[in-house]
This record gives sequence, C-alpha cells and structure tokens, in this order.
Amino acid sequence: MPCRICKQKGHNARTHERYMANKKKKIDEFIKKEDIRENDLLSFYMRSDSMKKEESCDCPICMEPIGDKNKFVTACGHTFCGTCILTNAQRNTKCPMCRQQIAPNVKIKSARAKFNEVFTPRNIMEIIHRSAGSIMESQEETLLDVAERESNGESVNLQLEMTRPVLRGMISFTQRIQSYIYENL
Repeated sequence: MPCRICKQKGHNARTHERYMANKKKKIDEFIKKEDIRENDLLSFYMRSDSMKKEESCDCPICMEPIGDKNKFVTACGHTFCGTCILTNAQRNTKCPMCRQQIAPNVKIKSARAKFNEVFTPRNIMEIIHRSAGSIMESQEETLLDVAERESNGESVNLQLEMTRPVLRGMISFTQRIQSYIYENL
C-alpha cells in the first residue's frame, strides 16, 4: 500500500520521514561520489520538467497528442482527449489512470439530453432574432441621432457611431444567452 503523504510505494505514513531522510542521504552520497555539480543537477531537473510537459500532451489511452480544444482534465488531475474520456465514461465512470470517480454526481446522458432539450434550434433562433431586431432598432436610432447632430453642425464619425449599437447588441445577445442557460439548466 502506498504512503498516504507522498503516494510512493515502499514505505507508509509512519515511516515517511525516515524514508525521505534516507533517500536524501543516498542522493547526497551519490552527488559527492560522482562529483556532480549543482549546475548539472539544475540542468537535469530543467530537462526532466520539460520532458514531463511534452509527455503530458499525449492522451494516455490513445497515445495521440491532445489539442487545447480537445483536452479534458478529470477531478483527480489526469488529462485525456475528449473522445477517449467520453467513450470511457459510457462504459465506466472511473478515471482510467487511478480509478477514482470522474464525476460522481453527474449523469452524462441526462446532462446531454437536458442540453439538447433546452438548446433546440428553434430556441436559439428566437434569441438570435430578438437580438438582431434590437440591433436594427438601435442602428436606426443612431442614424437619426447622427443626422440630427450633423444638421446642428457637429462633426460625427459615422463608422464609430454605427459600431456602438452593434457592440451593445452583441453584449445584449451574450447576456440573453447566459440568462437563458441559467434559467433552463
């Protein structure tokens, strides 16, 4: 059984301090015996860290590189590609590496069904039409405002004035989508 403190095999929590002190002593003896300088150790550790980073980019199931968009990190900290972990989750809800529960209180099928139920194409199109309508109204109001200001002799940047309602509309659209998600999920 591995140690509860450092998760290494070969000792337990009671003998952890003695084990670590013995390990440090052996390393120090090796360094003295082999005449290893501190700079050599630093470069070794830097190389081993960079190797770990490169290794962590591959899915341990399919051994393919994991892109940022397809990366799935479990609660226990293991990284998999989305395809492999979803396939695994359909058969087993435990992490393929350490056998801990991936998501103990989440049922993937019911969450997916709820998402599909809430985000029907019709619901999404309704939100888009409402947002597009408000953007068009804002642009008409902006054009009238610009015409009035120009008739009063003000210098107006039409391009800048026309982008403001679009940006406001995009913010409004994002807020509507967020509120729709919060209300329905």
